Amino acid sequence: MRREGHDAMAIQTWEYQVVRGEISRARLDDLGRDGWELVAVSEQPSGTTAYLKRPILGFKEQVTLEQREKYARMRGESPEG
Repeated sequence: MRREGHDAMAIQTWEYQVVRGEISRARLDDLGRDGWELVAVSEQPSGTTAYLKRPILGFKEQVTLEQREKYARMRGESPEG
């Protein structure tokens, strides 16, 4: 059932990552710079588990990102900046 005004193309999709073991602030900072958002942490006798998510880029954004990275590599630069 479609809600009025709902655009199916605007639905956000996500990818998820699970990180087990000791998780330092530096590691979380690195993950954050890569677009990952910490959504939950579980402490169990077997260790710590962190659950993260980030939006999946749409086709247009992904192509643009790939093109920028390819161009940077061609110029001998780091794709990140």
